[in-house]
Amino acid sequence: MILDSQRIKRNNILRHDIESEYYDEIFNIKTSYKYGSIIDSELNFADIDATKKILILDAACGTGKIALNLKAFGSKALMVGCDISSEIVKIGIEKSKKYGFSDDISWIRCDCENLPLRDDSFDLVICSSSLHHFPNFSAFMMESRRILKPRGYLAILEEPNRLGIMLIGLVGIFLTKLGEFLGRRTGSSLDQRTSEIVLKMQKNPRDLETDAYMFTINELKRAGYLAGFRRVLTKAETFFSYFVFFFMKGFFPKKYFEKIYKGAYKADSRFFHHFIPDQFRATANLYCQK
Repeated sequence: MILDSQRIKRNNILRHDIESEYYDEIFNIKTSYKYGSIIDSELNFADIDATKKILILDAACGTGKIALNLKAFGSKALMVGCDISSEIVKIGIEKSKKYGFSDDISWIRCDCENLPLRDDSFDLVICSSSLHHFPNFSAFMMESRRILKPRGYLAILEEPNRLGIMLIGLVGIFLTKLGEFLGRRTGSSLDQRTSEIVLKMQKNPRDLETDAYMFTINELKRAGYLAGFRRVLTKAETFFSYFVFFFMKGFFPKKYFEKIYKGAYKADSRFFHHFIPDQFRATANLYCQK
C-alpha cells in the first residue's frame, strides 16, 4: 500500500484546525508547574537540561503543551512552537499571552518536514506524540539534525509503540464496541464534535486518517541512527494509563476521570513497569544527540 503523503497532511491540517478550540479538552492538556516538572524529568533521563538559557523548538507543538509547561516550570529558555495547523497555532499564541510567556515563545505555521529555520541554531528540538503523523518522518528527523547545534538533542516524547498498542488494543477493541453500544465515546475514534463538523462538510469522518506510521521501540532507535545522530537512546513509557486514557475515558464522568487517570499513571510506575517488557509498553521516548 502506497502512502498518500499529501492526503495525510491535508487531513492533519483539517482535523487540527477543526479541533483547535477544544483540543486541550480532548487530550486533557493543562499548563502548570507540575506538568512542566514531568516533562523536565523525561528530558533529564538523557541528561538534557531544558531550564537553561537555550533555544528550543517545540515541533508539531499543537496548542503549546511542551513550550508552555516548560515555561511554567521556570525554564529560562527561548522557544519556538511550530505546527502545520494555523488554527492550532493561534490557540498557542493566545495561551502564551494568557500565561504571560509571549515574550519568550515565538510561533510559526510550517510543515515540520521542511523547517524554515537556520542550520546549527537550536540547542534542543522536542516533538511530543506527533512523529506518527509525519508521512516522511525521516525528513523531519534530518531537518531536526540540520537545525541543531553540535551536541544538541532531538527528544521525541510519548510516541505510541506499535507492539504495546496492539496488546492494549486487544481489550480496547472490545471496550470501543461496548462504548458504541452504550452510546459512549471510547478508543481513538474522532471526537463527536469533530465527526459532526466533518459530516456537515459532506465528508466521511472515517476517511479523516491522520496517522502515517506506528513504530516499535527498535524502529525508533534505528530511525535516529539513519538520520545521522551520533548518540541514540530510548526509554519505554506508559502502559495502563494509556489504556485508561484512550479506552475507558468515555465510561467515567469527567469530574472523576482525572483522579482515575492519575491513579492509573501511578499504577504504571509502581506495578506495570516492573513486569511489562519495554517492547510492549504503550509509548516510548527517543533521545538523539547530534
